[in-house]
Amino acid sequence: MSSILTNVPQDQPSIYDFIVIGSGPGGGPVAANLSRAGHTVLLLEAGDDQGNNLDEQIPARFLNWEENALQRWDFFVKHFGDDEKQAARDPKMTWRTPDGSIFVGTDPPVGSKQLGIYYPRSGTLGGCAAHNAMVAVLPPNEDWDYIAEVTEDDSWRAENMRRFFESVERNNYLPAGTPWHGFDGWFETNHSDPSALEAAKSVLSAALTVETGHRPPPQDPLRGLLRDINNADPAKRDGVYEMTMHMTGHGKRSSPRDYLVATANARNAHGERRYPLFVKTNSFATRILFENRQHRSHGKKPKAIGVEYLQGQSLYQADPRWNKKNAGVKTRAYARQEVIVACGAFNTPQLLKLSGIGPKKELEKHDIDIVVDLPGVGTNLQDNYEFSVVAKAQDTSLSSLNQSRGLTAGDPLFAEWVRTGKGPYASNLIPFSIFHTSTSSQDFQPDLHIFGGAFTFTGFFPGYSGSTAINNWTWDILKIRPRNMGTVKLRSTNPLEAPDIDFNYFPTSHGDAVDTERDLEAMKEGTELARRINKQIEGSSAPFEEITPLVKSDAQIKQAIRNEAFGHHASSSCAIGSDKNKLACLDSRFRVRGVEYLRVVDASSFPRVVGSFPTIAIAVMAEKATKDILEDVKRREGSDKVLDGVRAMEVLVEDRFDNEIVRQQAEREATGEAEVNEKKRKGMERDGRNAKRASRN
Repeated sequence: MSSILTNVPQDQPSIYDFIVIGSGPGGGPVAANLSRAGHTVLLLEAGDDQGNNLDEQIPARFLNWEENALQRWDFFVKHFGDDEKQAARDPKMTWRTPDGSIFVGTDPPVGSKQLGIYYPRSGTLGGCAAHNAMVAVLPPNEDWDYIAEVTEDDSWRAENMRRFFESVERNNYLPAGTPWHGFDGWFETNHSDPSALEAAKSVLSAALTVETGHRPPPQDPLRGLLRDINNADPAKRDGVYEMTMHMTGHGKRSSPRDYLVATANARNAHGERRYPLFVKTNSFATRILFENRQHRSHGKKPKAIGVEYLQGQSLYQADPRWNKKNAGVKTRAYARQEVIVACGAFNTPQLLKLSGIGPKKELEKHDIDIVVDLPGVGTNLQDNYEFSVVAKAQDTSLSSLNQSRGLTAGDPLFAEWVRTGKGPYASNLIPFSIFHTSTSSQDFQPDLHIFGGAFTFTGFFPGYSGSTAINNWTWDILKIRPRNMGTVKLRSTNPLEAPDIDFNYFPTSHGDAVDTERDLEAMKEGTELARRINKQIEGSSAPFEEITPLVKSDAQIKQAIRNEAFGHHASSSCAIGSDKNKLACLDSRFRVRGVEYLRVVDASSFPRVVGSFPTIAIAVMAEKATKDILEDVKRREGSDKVLDGVRAMEVLVEDRFDNEIVRQQAEREATGEAEVNEKKRKGMERDGRNAKRASRN
């Protein structure tokens, strides 16, 4: 497969039309699109390209990949501000012990200090779309219409955003031409291999029984009873849906990385670069450069003209490979048109503040020269709440991975995936999910997304990916549109130090108590729904024996949710809003307020967390951002460059397997790496169990 390390020639000038910082589902497609419109684009990515790594490619390996040091960034966040007593009730709390080691649980050694709740992010080409569970679920129409209303900009209306979705999507699971879907875009969508649903059919039958009120006949093809989760209904409705993934037609992860590689490597008939996209990996942005910083009193807005960045590997302290001796090489690049920030909900507000854009009081505290007093930067952090119900089955029949050998020699599932692109490895282990409207929903729309799989998952903590017991079934209860608002604040002026992140879970002050009670009530109902499904399961895996949360009463369930809830869809920390909203960081066209030629296009841009999984919504938003940017360039300069979009049948990632995969497997076997990894996995699973056991004592 093709790859990118850095494709910028040594003699390439340091001036480009656009500079994009970040290669995730926001920045990646914007950079590729602008270059396909003929603009020179420099894309800065802090990590490197791991796209040829099997653990990134194979969907069923995503849990292993999320904790792989080759791509992960380790953040430790707060859920309850400075309330360490409440925070310590979470069995996932990570502590630094007096001897410098890490402890996970509720009973740490005396003298230990709280690090926080582990929140893994991705530092590699493609961003978090290159390491996540690949769930590709559009938000309901009302989420787009909400943005249109708060910005007073009808271009955000759901019917318009659906057209952007159609241009982005390359659908692999529906007949070509199915209305309201796209088939020639860059972001591939697919369903899990049928083996995942087949293995879990007893759970699926139980879910359909609870949701519809009657049990499907045994001879019914259960797959035919499921709905398309991205259909064009005005709103997501209650029911059971087959889960859609961003996966290619040959069973590989699809991510912005594929679009970037295809664009950067494209050549014309003469072998020359087709599109002027220049990608620099291992390049960590530290500051945005401005012109007119001193002329605000004369009516001139500061103008973004470039980026200062450090070149070097693993420079950010959140990278587990970080070494303080590696300071990186300071470099600058300049933009004729605009700088576009797409660093994500944690790093975008951090970069803006370090560049002088943020709340005046916070910037003055750190002696940062103020470019714009923008109080909303880092003050609207949001996330979905999640909570797990885990039960032990009587056997391993629910898992399609019960024949897996973990990519070791003779792994039959790996051989099938290499040969056909099918089989259990072409799955994210979550074959179906449920949308449900709780009695607490204020708009009578589904406010719970419940999904499950044959694995053990109770949230994030160091070593969580080692909890792989396949005779357990986990239900994840996800609360859509929760009502918390947190913060991202600077710890220091060191751009390599991770910021102070507080999600402000379940607030009870300033009139928040009613909203918090609604969120807790909804999640309690989701927990009860999962338990009802578990009781309906028939077959060799039944009966299920609950492992967690075990508690019974309403008050106990709500307290368990408060103690153990988690999330991994951070957003809204640099929100779009109207001119009337003093906390709005961006206007409706992604432009940072108070300056010129600077935009933000990533999850931080949303005024509230969208839907249940944000990845595909960010990609759709990036398509709109491209249109807005090109329109503004045309207005400024009269230029009429047209986006040369993805061509029908254009190959973005090779759906054939070449000798590279065979070589990687041979190396694993020759060096014994596979066996070492298997031992490591078992050790991590053991450590995870010990940590959980310690938390219960």
